[in-house]
Amino acid sequence: MSSYKEAKEAFVSHTTGSSLTQILQISSVTVASLTLYFSLSTRLAPSSTTFNRPSNRFIIETTTLAVPILFALTISAERPLWLTLSALVGAFMLSFQPRYTTFISPKRRDSMRLPQTPTTPTSQIHIPILPLPSLTVYRANMMLLTVICILAVDFPVFPRMLAKCETWGASMMDLGVGSFVFSQGLVSAIPFLKDPSYASAPVGPKLMTTIKKTAPVLALGLVRVLLVKGTDYPEHVTEYGVHWNFFITLALLPMASVILHPYMLRMSIPVMGLLVTSAHEFLLHKTSLQRWALSEERIGILGMNKEGITSLPGYLAIHILGFAIGTLILPPSPSHFRRRQKAIKPDPEESSNAVYSSRKPFKLSSDRQLDKTVIELSAYTLMWWTLFGVVSMMSGGRMGVSRRLANLSYVLLTTAYNSLFLLCYMALELMFSPSPEPEPRSQAARKYQEHHRSDDVPAERPSNFPSSFVRRSSSIRTPEPEPETDNESGEYLQPKKPTQPPLQSPALFEAINRNGLPVFLLANVATGLINLSMQTMYMSDLSAMVVLILYVSGVCGVAWAFRGRRLLRL
Repeated sequence: MSSYKEAKEAFVSHTTGSSLTQILQISSVTVASLTLYFSLSTRLAPSSTTFNRPSNRFIIETTTLAVPILFALTISAERPLWLTLSALVGAFMLSFQPRYTTFISPKRRDSMRLPQTPTTPTSQIHIPILPLPSLTVYRANMMLLTVICILAVDFPVFPRMLAKCETWGASMMDLGVGSFVFSQGLVSAIPFLKDPSYASAPVGPKLMTTIKKTAPVLALGLVRVLLVKGTDYPEHVTEYGVHWNFFITLALLPMASVILHPYMLRMSIPVMGLLVTSAHEFLLHKTSLQRWALSEERIGILGMNKEGITSLPGYLAIHILGFAIGTLILPPSPSHFRRRQKAIKPDPEESSNAVYSSRKPFKLSSDRQLDKTVIELSAYTLMWWTLFGVVSMMSGGRMGVSRRLANLSYVLLTTAYNSLFLLCYMALELMFSPSPEPEPRSQAARKYQEHHRSDDVPAERPSNFPSSFVRRSSSIRTPEPEPETDNESGEYLQPKKPTQPPLQSPALFEAINRNGLPVFLLANVATGLINLSMQTMYMSDLSAMVVLILYVSGVCGVAWAFRGRRLLRL
C-alpha cells in the first residue's frame, strides 16, 4: 500500500495545467448542452409522456446535461468542440419545430403576474428573490464539474493537463476550486437583498450566527483530516497543507466576509475585492510570504498549513467579487443594490441610530429586467477579462496564475471565467424565455386594450388605433380556440390567447442545488471508497469510463431521489 500511495501521489503531482483556450472549449460543452435541453423542453408539452414520467425525465436530463460534461473531461478532452457542435446541431434541428403553447385567458394571465411592490419607507422593504433559472444552471454545472473531476483525476483517462497545477498554471480543477468559492460568495448576497437592515446590523451577533452556520462545514474539514490520516489515504500536501483542506477554507470565508460588512455600505464591492487581492499580491512580492509558501520546509503548525493560510486572502477576494455579481443578478433590477446603497445614509434630523431615511421612498418593480442584467453583466465580464489580460502582459506575457497562492492573476481569471459562463447561461435564458406581452404605445391603444380585456363589454377597435400594435408570431402555429361560456350566466367569455409557459430550469439541476452540500459530501465519500477498493491509476480507459458513468449516474440519482426535500440546512 505504501508503494502504491507514493505512486498515486506522484501521479497527481508536478502538473503544469493547460491552455486557457482548452479550458474554455471544454467548458463550452455545458452551454451547448443547455441549449439542446432548452430547445427540447420548450417544444414538448409538460404533460407529455416524455416529461410526465420522472424516470424518463431523469434519463433525458442526465444524458443531455451530465454525461456530456463527463465525456468532455475524459475521452473527448482533446477535441471537446465535437461535443459542442453535436449539441448545437441538435438544437438547430429542433428550432424548426414550433414551441409548445397553451391557451390562457387574459384575465387569468393578468392574475398570474407578480404584484408590484408598494411604495413604502425604505427601512420596511423586504425584497423577494425571484426565480433565476440561469443561476440554477450555473451552480449545478459547477457542482457537476467538481463532482466529476474529484474522481476522474485518479484515472489515466483524465488528462493530466486538467489536474490541479503544482504551483504555476491554470487547469479545469484549479478553476473549479475558485468557482466553488465564487458561487458561495454569489449566494451570500441573498440576506443583504432580503433584509435591508442586515447590512447595518452589529457585526458581533452576525459573526456568531455565521459561526454556528458554518460549524458543520468546519467539522467536516476536521473529520476529513482524521479519515485521511487514519486510512493512509494518498494526499497531495502542497494543495492546502498537512492538516488544512478545502472545507476549512469554505468555513472561514463567510466569517471573514461578515467582518467587512460595514465597509460594504460605504464603498463599491468590486473595488473592495480588488483592494483585497491587490494587498495580498503586494505582500506576496514585497515580503517573504511567497518564498515561505513555496518553500519545502514545514516548521510548526503554521508551516505545515502554509498553503491554506497564504491562499485565504485570495479566496476571500473571490468570495467578495462573487458577492458583487450576486448583488447584480439576484435582484429584479441590476441597479437595485446600487440605488439602495445610495439611500442608506444617516438622517441627521432623526435618531442617531437611524440608517435608512424614511423620507426617501424606495420603489422596486418585481418584474425581472433580464435584458438589462445581461447588458450590465457583459460590461463586468469584459472588465474582468481586460484586467486579467493587463496583469498577464505585465508579468511578461505569461499568465502567472497560481491556485496554490491564490494570487491576483488567479483571482481575476476565476472571476472572469465565472462571469463569462454565467453570462452565457443568462443569455440563453433570455433567448428561450417567452416574449412579454407588448405594452400599448399610445393612449388610444391603451384604451383599446382595457376595453378588449373587459369581460362584459364587446371590444371595438378605435379608428385611430395604430395597426402596428397588432403583432403576429410566425413561430407559434396554434388554432384559434372556440369562445367559452360562463356556466352560470351563459354569456360568452373572451377567447383565450396562445401563451408560452415560463422557462423552467432542469429538474435535475434544481435537485442538485437543493442539496448541494450533501451531494458534494456523497461524491467525496464515493471517491474515497472507490479509491480504497481499486487501484484506479492502473485501470484501462474503458473500465474507467464504466466506473465514472455509474458514479455520475449514482450521484445524480441520489440528488433526484431527494429532490422534494432539503436534507441539510445551514
